[in-house]
Amino acid sequence: MLILMLNFADGFANYFSEKVSGIRAATEGVRPLDKLSAAATSMTVFEPVNEADVRHVITASPSKSSSLDPIPTFLLKEVLELLPFITAFVKASSLQGRLPASQKRAIVTPLLKKAGLDIANMDITARFPIFPSCRI
Repeated sequence: MLILMLNFADGFANYFSEKVSGIRAATEGVRPLDKLSAAATSMTVFEPVNEADVRHVITASPSKSSSLDPIPTFLLKEVLELLPFITAFVKASSLQGRLPASQKRAIVTPLLKKAGLDIANMDITARFPIFPSCRI
């Protein structure tokens, strides 16, 4: 079983290494954009979150956690006294359009759609700090 898992891990690593090499080869010599183009649409109204919004997201979240979470979700649900600080963090982050580096990490997990070792039948799930799992 261990050998099978090691072969799968090697195959997975090789698949993505080849993918990255192909992208690099296809874009070799292409000049980077000098300036990003403006978005075709824009937000005309933006309402910052309030404590009720943040409370709803926290209490509605599943109690599972990730090693990236600064506090386990089940514990966060029990210490809602932190709500003003969490709301201030979310509000500042939203208004500035930025996240701290600690919140820009994810645990990426490959999931086989079907039994077997065919990498083409792979789904990728990403787990971000505080946020539930997302399929990408």
